[in-house]
Amino acid sequence: MHQTVYIDTSIICYLADPLSHNPYTRTCQLITRQWWEQRCVREMCYISDAVLRDIKTGNPARIERRLEVADQLVHFPSSDRIRSFAELLILGGGLTAKARSPAEHVASAALKQLDLLLTWNCVDIANARKYQALRRLMVLKDIELPELITPLELMENSYENLRY
Repeated sequence: MHQTVYIDTSIICYLADPLSHNPYTRTCQLITRQWWEQRCVREMCYISDAVLRDIKTGNPARIERRLEVADQLVHFPSSDRIRSFAELLILGGGLTAKARSPAEHVASAALKQLDLLLTWNCVDIANARKYQALRRLMVLKDIELPELITPLELMENSYENLRY
């Protein structure tokens, strides 16, 4: 059985943008691309309006490539409920005021009851220090927090065969 996956902005960018010269970023991009090619079940992957808004900034060529990736995924619109819940995640101390977009990603994945939130944003989302606060805020609203993970966690050691 495949799990439902919310794809945040960082995943789209790592799939579509040119490979970075930074070795850490480049490795994350390669892992993401390998997951996309080998393990991703597109019809089980979701994006929200927040992702579409985020990927439409910057270089026009990059925007076009990002939108091509996004077009392969299931899209659901934002809602007042998602925006309100994102605000609670910030005001409740789970995320900082600067993390509005990440808060929308977490709120979207949680309210749509998706199994996983896939991200490389380890500052705001896939962060063990923030997990407990986010989980407590979810419990207050009787909502389950999706697993907050990176593509590396979905690869089951096949990252050892990365093509450089």
